[in-house]
Amino acid sequence: MPELPEAEITKRKLKNLLGKKIQKFWTNLSQNLKNSSYKFIKKDIVNYKINKIKRLGKVILVYLNKKNKIKILAFHQRISGRLIIQNKNQKFKLSNHIHFIITFSDKTQLFFEDPRKFGIVWYGFEKDVLKDKYFKNLGPDILKISFSTFKKQLLKHSGQIKSALLNQKIIAGIGNILADEILWYSKIHPKTQIKTLNLIQIKKIWQASKKIINKSIKLGGTSMRNWLHPDNTIGNFQNKTFVYGKKNQNCSRCNTKIIKIKSSGRGTYLCPKCQTKSMP
Repeated sequence: MPELPEAEITKRKLKNLLGKKIQKFWTNLSQNLKNSSYKFIKKDIVNYKINKIKRLGKVILVYLNKKNKIKILAFHQRISGRLIIQNKNQKFKLSNHIHFIITFSDKTQLFFEDPRKFGIVWYGFEKDVLKDKYFKNLGPDILKISFSTFKKQLLKHSGQIKSALLNQKIIAGIGNILADEILWYSKIHPKTQIKTLNLIQIKKIWQASKKIINKSIKLGGTSMRNWLHPDNTIGNFQNKTFVYGKKNQNCSRCNTKIIKIKSSGRGTYLCPKCQTKSMP
């Protein structure tokens, strides 16, 4: 949390910043900066304009342009982070967990709030940012991946299916909430060993991944604990899940009580009837 849908929604809403010129950069969490020091960034970033915004897995890439020189300011919200836009005529009630502030020439501000302080910020030329080991090791994006590539990525690895779905080096974008929803939709137990899956099951997981993620994006993502949209809008996916957060409630498919177990070190929700335990 936040996962791919929350990163995608954040990316889309940050497009309101396109064309804005950066006036000031501030942080009190310089140890979470990558590629460049705080001393360098706060001087170098001034007068760069936001040129375009992309998403890579769960990371938001803000492309900056100054005199045809392109740099990236990238954000990984990690566990508790979120980005907040405050226009000059707005005044949100801000928490004490704002650790990065970008101020624009029109007095609009972009805040990075992160209570647990796990968020990461990269700054530098594109080639330098993307050669960071996080990006070099990042698997293909789940929304863009073909079935053949998805199958190839999974079958290169051993172990349990939920663990593989959570591994960003295999496939980028899926987190704990999505994994539970995808596996319920596919009727596959999270502890199923990858080597026991047949092609029909793998295709079901691939199809379910796209369906569940697009459903989450359409519903505005998951607003649980700290995460809201950059404009403080609340997402609604948490109210429309099939199994996640629904321990002891009835499965909408077979009416069996949903249970919660530990899988891949994470709390995991499943239907014990729909998702038959399949382990060698």
